[in-house]
Amino acid sequence: MAMTKRSRYIAGMTVGYAGCSMLWIVFSDRLLADVADAEAALRLSMAKGLLFIIVTAALLFLALQAVPPERDDLPPAETRHATSAQRRFLAILLPLVAFGVQWGFWDFIKPYVWLLFFPAVFLSSWIGGLGSGVAATFLSTILVWFFFIPPRLSFTLESPISLFSIGVFFAMGVLFSLTHERLRRAERKAADMRFRALVEQSLVGMYIIQGGRFRYVNQGFCDIFGYPAPQALIDRLPVMALIAPEDRERVIGFLYPGGGKEGRAMRFSFAGMRRDGGCVEVEAHGRDLEFQGAPARIGVVLDVSEGKQAKEQASREQAQLEAVFQSIQDGIVVSDMEGNFFLINEAQARINGFPSPEAMKANLALYADLYELAFPDGQPVPVDEWPISRILRGETLSELELRGRRRDTGREWYFSFSGAPVRNGRGEQILAVVVTRDITARKRAEAELAALNRDLETRVRARTAELEAANAELDSFAYAVSHDLRAPLRAMAGFAQALEEDFGNRLDGEAREDLAQIVVAARRMGTLIDGLFTLSRVTRGDIRRDAVDLSLLAEEVLADLLRGEPVRQVAWFVEPGLTANGDERMIEALLRNLLSNAWKYTRDALPAEIHLYGTEQDGQRKFCVADNGVGFDMAHAGRLFKPFQRLHRQDEFPGVGIGLATVHRIVHRHGGEIHVTAQPGRGATFCFSLAPAGRDVSAEGEA
Repeated sequence: MAMTKRSRYIAGMTVGYAGCSMLWIVFSDRLLADVADAEAALRLSMAKGLLFIIVTAALLFLALQAVPPERDDLPPAETRHATSAQRRFLAILLPLVAFGVQWGFWDFIKPYVWLLFFPAVFLSSWIGGLGSGVAATFLSTILVWFFFIPPRLSFTLESPISLFSIGVFFAMGVLFSLTHERLRRAERKAADMRFRALVEQSLVGMYIIQGGRFRYVNQGFCDIFGYPAPQALIDRLPVMALIAPEDRERVIGFLYPGGGKEGRAMRFSFAGMRRDGGCVEVEAHGRDLEFQGAPARIGVVLDVSEGKQAKEQASREQAQLEAVFQSIQDGIVVSDMEGNFFLINEAQARINGFPSPEAMKANLALYADLYELAFPDGQPVPVDEWPISRILRGETLSELELRGRRRDTGREWYFSFSGAPVRNGRGEQILAVVVTRDITARKRAEAELAALNRDLETRVRARTAELEAANAELDSFAYAVSHDLRAPLRAMAGFAQALEEDFGNRLDGEAREDLAQIVVAARRMGTLIDGLFTLSRVTRGDIRRDAVDLSLLAEEVLADLLRGEPVRQVAWFVEPGLTANGDERMIEALLRNLLSNAWKYTRDALPAEIHLYGTEQDGQRKFCVADNGVGFDMAHAGRLFKPFQRLHRQDEFPGVGIGLATVHRIVHRHGGEIHVTAQPGRGATFCFSLAPAGRDVSAEGEA
């Protein structure tokens, strides 16, 4: 059993007393052995006994004064008292120690009777103060006078010089004691002044309560409660006036001596009332003491309003963070380095089929028995390669997709795992965080989409075969139209022409006119067949993607048109540097049709003008062919790009209605768009765009 401070002290004093008693007996008996006179020995024995009683009684009194209490947490006043008693005991003990040493070594020290007692008295007065110093001086004087000044073992003096030495020693001892006492008081006064200055300037509120009123408060206490100076509180205001009504009954027991456990420090908090009527949150500490002879309570108060507000704010923020954490739809697990899951959100519990996050707080080993993970191809994933295991080893994961199965229910999921280790300021890993996303629905949708794609590919192949068959039939039809129908038309036109040449003079005017109409109709039919064949040929075949100089092609087409009608006065402007990416053969046909139309419909314009230029419209590069010809009504614009649809009569502007249909097909096959703006009598503008390089539009163009 461990000894208390009190027990150790008592044991030490007992051993010390026994040792001192044994030394006393040994030295005193040796002294008696040197005395031959029986009467002198008797007197010496009586003096020895009386001195032993006096010394031991004094030492016992001092020792009992210094006995520590059973508790180790002494109040400050009792601690100071015990410390003072110990100092007095040591101060009285020093002359006795000096006596014992000088007695044992007297043969070497004599005749210097005060040799060891001067330092003993000096130290006693320094250790114990005035009273202890004077007592040590008196005791030293008696011991030296009786035991060392001749004649020894007697208070008789042989020489006045001995009396003088005794007086000098006693005076020096008293002087030592007075000097040390003044120094001690000066030190205490300076310490008290420093302590008072510290207390008065402290921001911590300090108080002494006695009888329900304040006996002392510092300025820090007044500042907390909004009072200008301590005088406004000391002996004026009851303690209860500074406590909010709702807290008075709860803390009243802490405000009076004996309200807490005897001698124990107490700590309590309450809502304080400020002078201005406001409220301040206060934390108080106190303990009992004796003040001016009566029980009192001393302590400190702290303004914890900001701390409480900060704590409440932190609590609110913690609640908000918890709400955010629980509202995240992806599952989140936080594990310590031993694989213990201690922080889990609702989504993770839902994903894994648990009723609540608390039910999931377990070790990784439990989940190794409950779940199995595999790669999407079905290859099993060992536990040491699970996402949490890898993150615990310091790896970082991003969207690792695995398939999971719960062994007890057979339920399967698809998961996407991400996560990273959490490190402290020294770079040491302390936690692992795993984010789990349930991608089961997405995986099912992907599987369904893959099945649909496979079905679509099958259907596309079938549709492509149908289109290829239809295109083959269209090719056959085009061939039949361009070759098989030409022979009858040529025969019809030839026979009509032969009839006119051979029998024309025999036919009347109306018959010759009918015969001429047959020839014209046959020729027109041939022209229509040529146009249809041209349209079919333009929309077939593969498209080559080359850089095409539109400006150069336009100049060549316009030059050809001018050579065909050299008498026409046409002013044209072709913007230089116009280039596009496409099939040069088709683009040349496109420009030829647009420019030929512009040339044809500006026949009556004076002067005739044709422009080719580039522009940016809606973020697209477009090329425009504009003229100042006859124009047309935009209400009929929808018919322009259909085969054999014309807006002008044949006798006004001859044609078959294939040119703009061909233009539309070419633009469409190049992935572009074409539109027109026009006004009757003010010309028309055709603007078209072509898909940029790299875009494959041949398939959609053919389809």
